[in-house]
Amino acid sequence: LKKGYLWETVRAKNGAYGVMAGLDKTDGFFYMVSYRDPQVLMTIDAFKNAGKYLYDERVTTKSIKTAIIGCIGELDGSALPPREVGWTSFYRWLSGSSASKRQKWRDELLETKRSDFQAFALKLQKLSGIGDATIAIISSEQNLNSSGLLLT
Repeated sequence: LKKGYLWETVRAKNGAYGVMAGLDKTDGFFYMVSYRDPQVLMTIDAFKNAGKYLYDERVTTKSIKTAIIGCIGELDGSALPPREVGWTSFYRWLSGSSASKRQKWRDELLETKRSDFQAFALKLQKLSGIGDATIAIISSEQNLNSSGLLLT
């Protein structure tokens, strides 16, 4: 989502300075964020349509491979600077993470199929009703009003 659909829609088309999405693996919290975004309402629509995009036929074998490579890269990362090695080890110890759990995660990522994207897409689509999701907008009153949102 973040390097494909959201980047193309929110960043390139709508003009936001940045966009990201993520899933917290410890509690299942999913988020989508834009920043310095001149088209807040269009971005909210893009967030609502993320599930539809993932379910759509446009998700190809190539895009799935690209997503897997990106996920593995984020999971493994690059060599940490010495000051972060200790912090990372401490966090892993606190969270109960282990090398075997991380390897299991890698193995599951490498086996990801289109049907997995579709299953996740259906869950996102259920959240597309604003009543099931939380939206927070942090902005100046002037920017909110210029984007079409009225403060009450």
